[in-house]
Amino acid sequence: MAEPRALSCGVPAMNVAMHPSRALAATALVNGDTQFWNYESHEGRGAERRCAVLEAPSGLPSCRLARFDAEGANLLIGYSSGLLRLVDTETVVASWSAEAPETDRVKAGWFSGTWVSEKVYAGGLENGLVAVYDVRASTKPVLASLREQQDYISDIIYNEDKTTLVSTSGDGTLGVYKLKSGLRRMVKEEVSDEQDDDMLCLQSVRDGKKIIVGGMSGVLNLWSWGRWLDISDRYPGHPRGVQCMLKWDESTILTGSGDGLIRVCSVLPNRLLGVLVERNDSVESMVWSHDRRLIASTWHDSKVRFHDMSILHGESDDEE
Repeated sequence: MAEPRALSCGVPAMNVAMHPSRALAATALVNGDTQFWNYESHEGRGAERRCAVLEAPSGLPSCRLARFDAEGANLLIGYSSGLLRLVDTETVVASWSAEAPETDRVKAGWFSGTWVSEKVYAGGLENGLVAVYDVRASTKPVLASLREQQDYISDIIYNEDKTTLVSTSGDGTLGVYKLKSGLRRMVKEEVSDEQDDDMLCLQSVRDGKKIIVGGMSGVLNLWSWGRWLDISDRYPGHPRGVQCMLKWDESTILTGSGDGLIRVCSVLPNRLLGVLVERNDSVESMVWSHDRRLIASTWHDSKVRFHDMSILHGESDDEE
């Protein structure tokens, strides 16, 4: 398939979200704005493909993350000030907002997040705190919060079958948090030993039996579910840090690295299968399109780029 042209955001893009059922992208920008784009439109150029812009509230320096909910009706946006906003996708109007919990009278900014259910969202902050929110609650929206890791929460995922959050941190640990009482209470299950490496991203693989984590050193670390104190395997091979990661299937992941390569890797057996994208820059974030035919990526510039993943579907340019 033809790759859509890159989105020119005007300022550096911190993160990008893709709508779960149509060709709509939302870009979180360093100036605090959020832009909505029809990324498959080929009729216009530049701003002509931009559907709408949600400007930052006054005094907010950057918008760090954006996550569509499962239906795509709302976008959750997190700011470096600690503000969260829920935005209606069609009207681009904020319908809900909440502040990050304070720790030692200091409010930290958002670094990562994931939807837990239709109305419950869990996020990680730059001070190591993990917080769970009810995005429909106008008062007391924070259901639970814990600070068991000592540096930024770089990534967080949710295992629905086990009602468990798993997070990576810049302090070199993996955090495991059990949600209870209808997702309204959170307890620490375990925090791993420090791995002497910033933990940057993670995915659940092998039918939930393994957690694979990308580190600043370029090593992929594997944990066995339920055995959290130390890793069960190490997977070297990336010359620079593994900044982000996507899951293709239960034994295959895609990694975005500081050396500018997006690779496809097998997990158990651990081996590099190939290079999908190569640029002279650092891959900062990646996300699937709704049909998993494209990946959208952010780099150290003001553009969001799209990459055709037909090869993963067993297709070639000749077949198309």
